[in-house]
Amino acid sequence: MNLAILIGVSDYVAAKLLPGCKNDVNIIHNLVQSTNKYQDILFLSEKTNSQDVKEKVSDFILKHQNTEEIDEIFFYYTGHGLFHEGEFHFVLSDFDRTWLNRTTYKNNELDELLKSLNPKLTVKVIDACHSGVKYVKDVNDLELKKVLNESKEKFNNCYFMFSSQADEVSWATQLISYFTLSFVNSIINHGTNGIRYRDIMDYVSDDFLRSDIGQTPYYVTQSKNTEIFCKIDDPLKEKLKQLIDNINGTSQRQENKNKNQLSLVEIVKKDAEKYCKDIKEVHSLLESIKNKVNDFKVHDKLNGLFRTQVDFNQETYDHISNIDIVAKSLERKFEDYFIILKYINKTVKVPQKNTLGAHLFKLPSFFENEKSVEIKYVEENRDVINSFNISEENLPFTSINIDLYPEYPNISMFNCSIIFAFSKVNIVFFYSFNTFKEVSWDSYELEDIDWRQTRQFVMKEQDSVINSIGQICAGFLSYVEKNLEKKFGKELEKVSDGEDNDKQPKPKPPIAKPQLPVSVQ
Repeated sequence: MNLAILIGVSDYVAAKLLPGCKNDVNIIHNLVQSTNKYQDILFLSEKTNSQDVKEKVSDFILKHQNTEEIDEIFFYYTGHGLFHEGEFHFVLSDFDRTWLNRTTYKNNELDELLKSLNPKLTVKVIDACHSGVKYVKDVNDLELKKVLNESKEKFNNCYFMFSSQADEVSWATQLISYFTLSFVNSIINHGTNGIRYRDIMDYVSDDFLRSDIGQTPYYVTQSKNTEIFCKIDDPLKEKLKQLIDNINGTSQRQENKNKNQLSLVEIVKKDAEKYCKDIKEVHSLLESIKNKVNDFKVHDKLNGLFRTQVDFNQETYDHISNIDIVAKSLERKFEDYFIILKYINKTVKVPQKNTLGAHLFKLPSFFENEKSVEIKYVEENRDVINSFNISEENLPFTSINIDLYPEYPNISMFNCSIIFAFSKVNIVFFYSFNTFKEVSWDSYELEDIDWRQTRQFVMKEQDSVINSIGQICAGFLSYVEKNLEKKFGKELEKVSDGEDNDKQPKPKPPIAKPQLPVSVQ
């Protein structure tokens, strides 16, 4: 017997609504039904509060406790997600930060329920995200890897597909999530016959590599890579295409047909609609960003601890820490942006070339006595990227700094830095959350900066851009709060344990738990 559990949470009481998630889970439900592979399907897209979801999932599991053999369980979730103390939580409609465990579904709890059925194969597809976006530098995401690897050990065979790294947002439109859309497109664009889970993962990975979306799917597997998700035929492909067309509100095939009927002049005119016609439109967007940042205030938990200073600077980027890492991330697309890449000549070690002009690389040893080719390096002078600057001079500012100066001598100074690159169409932001080091009395210095980047935004979609800036500011406050909680955690534990100077226990007062960041999908 094959079972499927599909959960889509789009409505939230205290978190951002995710209207696209309802379409996500509906299209996956249609797909799973159309495979005729699953004998029982639990489909939840309404009444997705914690009590209803947990009760229905538990009842579904209990219903099949005495089933002799479960061949496969397919679990799919789309909605908000968060990490807390090394545990991933599926965020449900009635989510309340002060009741974290009650109003979320813990990944570990779900694993135990699925494991109780002893399935031969367990598949989990999770289209959710943690807070934050991808670091510009490569991130070894130990937290997510640890959680998923621990899950893997509970099952004999499994595929876990996670829509993004733990420090990334899983992006979506108001209509559908990109990860789910890519999952469905892997079926549409596959040949007929069967599609393996490995085929789906490969397609989705390539799909995001080819896109400008700042999102990196993550997989954990323990399998033979031969397991089939479903059989594919032309009617299934047509059905999925029609479902996507219905979600988009128009037929893609008709749109392509109309486009082919346009003249060259009409195509150019249509494409020009997404471009800013004048630098004044860029100025307008930057002024809106400035107004949003000027509204920045610390929340109640940090009130009275800092003095806030916000600066909008007209400066070059040459002096900024680790700016070379940001510049390298723009190298492939520098022609798309109004930027100038800067290089310096450095001595670097490179593999030595053989007499035929090819580089020598270390080859794997296929036999025990076979010796691999040793790599020999030589030093060469090469131009390497050192920095970048915006080439457009007529801008109100090129960087934003939000500084939190401590009002007390036992806490640090904190900073949020934001820079950007833009074209006539798009804008992308790079930002960092930083803790200053006090090098002498009231004298602070920034050490290495870990830059992160947003996805690329269309500048004419101002609401999305401004919303992203708001998320950065909120993320900065969460960063500061977490740092203080880490430093003063033992003191907080003493307070929560009711200790006093006489070591006499007191009744525990109701203390609100630390506010957790909830990401947007």
